[in-house]
Amino acid sequence: AESAARGLIVHHMATMLYDCISKKTPGHEFALSELRRVFKDPNYYPTSAKQITGKVLYACYMASKHSSNETRRRAQNLANEIGATYFEINIDDACKALVQSIKPVVKNDPQFMKHGGDIFQDIALQNLQARTRMVLSYFLAQLIPVEYNLKSFLLVLGSANLDESLRGYMTKYDASSADINPIGGFSKIDLRAFLRWCTEEKGIK
Repeated sequence: AESAARGLIVHHMATMLYDCISKKTPGHEFALSELRRVFKDPNYYPTSAKQITGKVLYACYMASKHSSNETRRRAQNLANEIGATYFEINIDDACKALVQSIKPVVKNDPQFMKHGGDIFQDIALQNLQARTRMVLSYFLAQLIPVEYNLKSFLLVLGSANLDESLRGYMTKYDASSADINPIGGFSKIDLRAFLRWCTEEKGIK
């Protein structure tokens, strides 16, 4: 829900920009000049909200062997529907390398509870996956502009909601660590309401 909300907020911003420019409402000239400044293209003119979204939102599904086909399908479908530029990578090798690197200290491989480990090992492995995703997010944010010849840099978006921040129930250096957190002021209840609004009012499934 949190990841979906991030993408939908960006797409809603793009929709507002496109409507302002295409309908020439007050402020449309400023909105267009700001898009041209961000994209470093003095002749840019948007053709749709999805086009704007695709130029500002780069979404990456970071799968592990524990990820389900259903979550992958949902991520890809949402990215396609809103026009985000979408990638998929696998984090298993990175996590395995980190586990191997602590062998001089921790002789036995930590295991998830369902594989015989205890609660401490389970939480440590869950957090390892989460923090690996954040490290890779920053790595990609620096390299995607080079790979795709973008003329500007990318920011990493966080997905820690307000309830998690107030309670401290979050993984440090994971979703709570980012350049911008679009949902940092949203409670779980507000997030659900926003997602329902996107479905019922905007037709995004």
